[in-house]
Amino acid sequence: MLFGSDTKMARSLAAQGVSATVPVAPDQTTARQLLDRRPRVLARHLDLEQPRSATRRARTFVQAACADWQLDEIRDDLCDDLCGDATIVACELVDNAVLHAGPGYRLTLRYDAFGLTIAVRDRRPDRLPQALPDGPGGPSHLSGLFLVAALSREWGVMPGQDEKTVWALLPAADSSTTYARAIRTAIRDAVRAVLANGGNTAAAAAAVRQITARLTEQHGAAAVQDLVDALARELANANSDVDE
Repeated sequence: MLFGSDTKMARSLAAQGVSATVPVAPDQTTARQLLDRRPRVLARHLDLEQPRSATRRARTFVQAACADWQLDEIRDDLCDDLCGDATIVACELVDNAVLHAGPGYRLTLRYDAFGLTIAVRDRRPDRLPQALPDGPGGPSHLSGLFLVAALSREWGVMPGQDEKTVWALLPAADSSTTYARAIRTAIRDAVRAVLANGGNTAAAAAAVRQITARLTEQHGAAAVQDLVDALARELANANSDVDE
């Protein structure tokens, strides 16, 4: 919890994304009131250097995060056991990095309105996971990345200049799925509105304001920040694709 910053500092913290994971309050009284509130985004990472102990440490790390974030209590039709699935996915991604990328990788967990994202970053951008084959002998044998694909809603690879990140998204609940769909719809509608109204114009701005107002009415003010964060990730991914 951070408190006591002036308006300029608070805006700077928000612009850097700090306030998404660390609540920022104007004063101590407000900060105390926010102590029991869950941040919009929960995140932590673990650096792994020793291949022999990597899988064991990854398993312990994920289970501890699930307990701290109370994710082990989440069970529904989409994900019977979020913590169990997360542990399996994390271990498979770490095993994949150990086998194909060599030492020096980071396991990151991020829990937000979209669900739980598990990512492993390594230093071998030249070694990309192979596409999953179809047909007999393919996904029916649930091991490695086949298992990751089977347990996650989405998974993929973000290549970089000196590294790459293999990630997987596990939905937390029906409500998260509905919420994520609302955010994605808002992104699509906003982009279409800007393109239809000729880019950065008053008409485009008015259309985007209507979209964000509708989103706020349906899901609250925090949804607008989630919209901005999601759009930033979409743009970052698009730019990395163009660079490649």
